[in-house]
Amino acid sequence: MSKIRGQAPTIVGKSAARSMRFISVSYTIDPLTDSIILVSGTAANITLPLPTAVLVGTVFRITNIGAAACNVISAGGANVNGVGSYAQAQYVSKEWITKGSQWFG
Repeated sequence: MSKIRGQAPTIVGKSAARSMRFISVSYTIDPLTDSIILVSGTAANITLPLPTAVLVGTVFRITNIGAAACNVISAGGANVNGVGSYAQAQYVSKEWITKGSQWFG
């Protein structure tokens, strides 16, 4: 991993590099800079971008390393797994993908 003046670390694997961000408070994912989100806060809300604002097939990985569930919601009130919000349990890692109208994980 490398860190360049305030930039999120970058994970380099067999495919394209993915940025990783550590958060401990409620946060709205930036579709231009975020890819992997590690959540360490208690009862943090993680807001996915509006599904129509990103390309179909866009994927974000959210990993909850906090002491309690984090709430995954979508900007603009779009559904997450068919409902308004999803309580992602402690130590659960999920990839969230959009089909253009809502998020699935």
